[in-house]
Amino acid sequence: MTYEEAHALFVYDPETGLLTNRVSRRYGQIAAGTEIGCLHHTGYVVLSVGKKQHRAHRVAWLLGTGAWPTGSIDHINGVKDDNRLVNLRDADSTTQQRNQGLNKDNKSGLAGVFILKSGRVRATINYEGRRHVLGTYLDYFEAVCARKSAEVKHGYTGRL
Repeated sequence: MTYEEAHALFVYDPETGLLTNRVSRRYGQIAAGTEIGCLHHTGYVVLSVGKKQHRAHRVAWLLGTGAWPTGSIDHINGVKDDNRLVNLRDADSTTQQRNQGLNKDNKSGLAGVFILKSGRVRATINYEGRRHVLGTYLDYFEAVCARKSAEVKHGYTGRL
């Protein structure tokens, strides 16, 4: 789908992130101005054009910037159905991984900080394609400080 085709079908509001129909579709069953898309089980909003499904955040990027993204679209605040233009960015996989939320099995409350069986706390960070151990600490606070300092140094963005 080109920008012109998307623009002919949809209206995108960058303030709210909503996509609506520009024209009536399906023999008048869906009126112009109707919000389109549905929530997929992955948490993203998807919409169909013909027999092809598109993720709404990618269409929003296309209509908001005039071009398809070159990489993945990253939701800066981590909310997958928040398609406001200020919440979207064209990101490579490294940048997107740096903005990931906390893993479900994380027990420390902070990514890259692990409580060991011995009671010590290890801080790690991923960059240059590898995991780097920042140190093993007696105190949780010291491990958190090491992790946060490394995040700043290596360009992690963190959640808003």
